[in-house]
Amino acid sequence: MIGHLAKVGAPPSAQVWSRFYSFHDGLTLDYLYEMEGDLLRVWFEDKSLNNFMEARINSSSSAFEGAWQWPGGGYAFRATLIDPVGVP
Repeated sequence: MIGHLAKVGAPPSAQVWSRFYSFHDGLTLDYLYEMEGDLLRVWFEDKSLNNFMEARINSSSSAFEGAWQWPGGGYAFRATLIDPVGVP
């Protein structure tokens, strides 16, 4: 689920959030998103935790690459859009 948080009777949040529900172990994980130009930043739970991802989206919006980092670790990645034409 991704979008603006909205409590009953309150306006939606200015920030965009997502929540991941793990059916394996019952965890719920929250992420905060920000987009600035071609730079996407995603924080796990809270900006102050220093657990985040930064990625740059290429000019054709067909790929992005970046890295997750957290205290004591992290990893780099590259994601490419797969053309869904012909995929059942």
